[in-house]
Amino acid sequence: MISFQQQNQDEIRDRQRYTISDAQLNLMNALRQTWGDLSMWTRAFLVSTAAGLGDAGNIRDRLAQIPDAFASELSHIYEPEQTNQLRDLLNQHILLMEALITAEKNGDDVTVNQSTVRLYQNADNVASFLSSVNPYWEEEKWKDLLDDYLEMNIAQMVARLGGNFSEDIIIYNSIEKQAMQMADYMSEGIIQRFNI
Repeated sequence: MISFQQQNQDEIRDRQRYTISDAQLNLMNALRQTWGDLSMWTRAFLVSTAAGLGDAGNIRDRLAQIPDAFASELSHIYEPEQTNQLRDLLNQHILLMEALITAEKNGDDVTVNQSTVRLYQNADNVASFLSSVNPYWEEEKWKDLLDDYLEMNIAQMVARLGGNFSEDIIIYNSIEKQAMQMADYMSEGIIQRFNI
């Protein structure tokens, strides 16, 4: 029979195992916000471009802030050259997504194909970079997460530009979930690596 004292110790140990600190929660929330912003503002650019709303320039400006937000979040734990490299890779991702969406809308198959290839190359570069700066981030895991994210964004683009709005919304829901998975994986690696 388990004593009352032993039961209390077990409960305390269980609570400690599942308790997160304020610093961990802040990190997780910040990265979820930033990954969420990337998916949401990419969608906003897609919707604007598809409908010719005229605000694509404003949305492009907002998208351009996201790599800086990532760099800022990571600047207190990584060296400037590392955060700058991530910023550059994410800037490339955004520019390539914009080029892909615009080319798809304009029926420019050559640019669509080039941008698609370059997006996946960029994702591989992001995965390689992240795994090089944190041993708790596996390159293959990042490749899978980023490739799935790209695949969903491309499917969303095809659905939206093809007028299949119900499919577009379903895909966007999956993109949001994927963005949260990437944010959580990033957070977990940082928490393990830096003992936050």
